[in-house]
Amino acid sequence: MEEVKNTILSIVDTSRSRRALPDTTETTGSTRGYVNYGKDNNFPNFVNELYKECSTLRSIIDGTAEYIQGNGVLCSEKWETVNRKGTTIEDFVLQIATDLLKFDGFAIQVVYSRLNAVAELYALEFSRCRVSPDGKKVFYAKSWGTYTSKYEEYDSYRPGEIDPNKRTQIFYYKGAHRTHYPYPKWQGAFRDVLSEIEASKYVLTTLSNGLNVKSVITLPNNTGLLTPDEKKAVEKSIQEKFTGPDAESSFMLFWREEGMDELSIDSIKSEDETERFNAIKKSARENIFVAFRAAPILFGLTSEMNT
Repeated sequence: MEEVKNTILSIVDTSRSRRALPDTTETTGSTRGYVNYGKDNNFPNFVNELYKECSTLRSIIDGTAEYIQGNGVLCSEKWETVNRKGTTIEDFVLQIATDLLKFDGFAIQVVYSRLNAVAELYALEFSRCRVSPDGKKVFYAKSWGTYTSKYEEYDSYRPGEIDPNKRTQIFYYKGAHRTHYPYPKWQGAFRDVLSEIEASKYVLTTLSNGLNVKSVITLPNNTGLLTPDEKKAVEKSIQEKFTGPDAESSFMLFWREEGMDELSIDSIKSEDETERFNAIKKSARENIFVAFRAAPILFGLTSEMNT
């Protein structure tokens, strides 16, 4: 009876965990004074990551913020710079506008003089701020998590109730939101932003890996006469002959050790993903602009690019 030879098939899963939409549930506990910004207290980090990775989103936010800043900000001579670090009023407005567009909120630290006059203004990183349930306290930390315990505590902006020992308050703006925290007006486009990011990553990964195989070449070595070095020499000669010494191979090579006496070349017909992913990116991009009620041409997107 002929011996049955087993073939082992290995499936390599190269997919990675995709980012899910964040849970925006706001919770607080008796052992801490702040309200969680999202269930894991990291909702702003999710927004920041989208801003960093999506070119369309960043173009809209940065471009609109620059439109708000305009050609300069008119103010009294006193406020040409707004703090001892030398932040100009133009940069200050740009920082506030950027956070407003990203989160629909912003935070300003107000520093008072001994006469209780406003002496300095700082545009805080909005993602680093949390508030108390009653809104009377604002907490600031460089990083937040569900159980963060190291943070700085400030009074919220109340000019008539300045602490003489601290002389600083934080103006925390969240607009008309009824929740403790604001959420982006473009929140409905989160999936579209993620789609554009993932589509771009897919194309980059495909190009980087170079796995665009068009043919499978199976070479016989039924008698096992060729040594590993001789096999490498054959493979190299084929590559140099058909792809050039510096080009990436566009075929797969296999050596069949038994049951085969002739060379076999099989063509692989693979679907061209470029058009499909371009369509995904185009649709996602359009939805992002709709979410911002923005005209693409204002942000460098020509009519040809938008088709």
